[in-house]
Amino acid sequence: MPSTAPKIAAGLGWSLEKFLPQSAVPRRGRLALSGLRGEVLSFQAVYRSDRRGMLRATLSGPLAPCTTARRIDLAHCEHPTYGVPPEELVALCPAFIPDPLIPAEEFPAWPGQTRGIWFTVAVPPDAPAGRSRLTIRLSCGEHRVADLAVDVRVIGAALPKQELKVIHWFHNDCLQSWYKFAAWSPEHWRMAEKYLRNAAEHGVNTITTPVFTPPLDTAVGTERPTMQLVDVEVVGKDRYRFGFRKFDRWVDLCRRCGMTDFEISHLSTQWGAKFAPKVIAKVGGESRRIFGWDTPSDGPAYRAFLLQFLPELVKALRRKKALRSAYLHVSDEPHLDHLPQYRAVREILKQGAPELPVVEALSNIEFYETGLADLPCPATNHVQPFLDRKVSPLWTYYCCGQRVGVSNRFHDFPSARNRILGWQLFKFRYQGFLHWGYNHWYAGLTDTLVDPYTCADGRRLLPPGDGYVVYPGPDGPVDALRWEVWREGLQDLRALQLLERLAGETPAQKTAALLRLSAIRNMAVYPRSMNWLLAQREAVNRAIAGLAVAT
Repeated sequence: MPSTAPKIAAGLGWSLEKFLPQSAVPRRGRLALSGLRGEVLSFQAVYRSDRRGMLRATLSGPLAPCTTARRIDLAHCEHPTYGVPPEELVALCPAFIPDPLIPAEEFPAWPGQTRGIWFTVAVPPDAPAGRSRLTIRLSCGEHRVADLAVDVRVIGAALPKQELKVIHWFHNDCLQSWYKFAAWSPEHWRMAEKYLRNAAEHGVNTITTPVFTPPLDTAVGTERPTMQLVDVEVVGKDRYRFGFRKFDRWVDLCRRCGMTDFEISHLSTQWGAKFAPKVIAKVGGESRRIFGWDTPSDGPAYRAFLLQFLPELVKALRRKKALRSAYLHVSDEPHLDHLPQYRAVREILKQGAPELPVVEALSNIEFYETGLADLPCPATNHVQPFLDRKVSPLWTYYCCGQRVGVSNRFHDFPSARNRILGWQLFKFRYQGFLHWGYNHWYAGLTDTLVDPYTCADGRRLLPPGDGYVVYPGPDGPVDALRWEVWREGLQDLRALQLLERLAGETPAQKTAALLRLSAIRNMAVYPRSMNWLLAQREAVNRAIAGLAVAT
């Protein structure tokens, strides 16, 4: 490196900002954050250099030992979120958008590019209340680049346990394909544990449990890799024996990783409930497929199978003390014209396992009104009729179809539109949230791997980033920036719940932060600015601090 000092501009950014390579560097040398005990706080250091080099970040202060730094890499987004006005996007694709957060000790500087470092502060559960300063010195070789400071106020109250049930579909087959191990091999269990722990750390507490290979996002007539926890043996005509050894191990592992509830994989195909999922069984000592696309879901063969399997599943759940924390699915996203077929399968499930409720991603209230879905989970842009009728308990979800107006977390969406969901979940009293894409790294409707670092849209089928919130790292998950912001939204929800409990019957002026939620009118009308979110969360923290002292 030349002996003359490089010219590097550096500043601090909020977690809700996305700095593209062409963005200006913020002129902030100081930030002020606050958080509860047990909360994870995030911010960025952003820099731009006139030459190539490597930066280091040296931290000091009481919270330095619980602060990590990661390199913010760029996602390659060729395909924009479709049907959205350009002014609502942070970039017009194709573009490079910050998202993968790579563990690193040095951070590259490229001439003429704005890059960043993502810092997370895991506030210890026993952290003393009060203010402290976290200082960040950036250096390049022997040259000091910048001294930055973040003032952190720890509120003297703990972030409460999450009550919201959260599902993100956990794709074991994508792990198998990416890391190239055999299904349910020791390597599979080891890697699954790392991803399960990551999911739990970000608020997932209800886990996909593939009793049979999930019949999801698969083109008709094709198959995805077999992912089946329950062993099946054919012992006679329409007679079966079931083994739950792998299922039991899955339940135990998921609980160790922080999961509390179990989402049994769908028992008929997506978008219509017409066919059975792929089921592999031992027949005469050999493994073969006995059900699949050629099996009507309400036909006599599959009906006989389910009526033997479901009581055994109930026994296994009862044995694992999980019966009250398990849910069934019939078919993902059924429409009104699927209602008769859906009803036929639902009646089989009700006969075989009356103890287990059905939670379903759907958009028509008729499925709830006719008693077919115990826990309806309408999309955020179709939920209003359910809210108007005060349906409870009520879940919600979003995916590729929820683009206009409502919250979502695509690469090219502002981060505030990701985080606002936590406030909406609180205001409208949802009991659950579902998303399909924790780690879906396949091209759309196939089992063909894509590299999520360079293909964000499932080969031009999806809005960028819709299918995943973690990237495959060399030995475990790599967080997305969007995944960290999602966690912030859930932390906001938990803080609001704490404030509500502390406030009790106190005068309204003590809970003014809660009254400001009137700005959130519905799932599509809400404040869009980063500053609103930051200011309201600070108001919540101040109110909690005052009430905590008073009590």
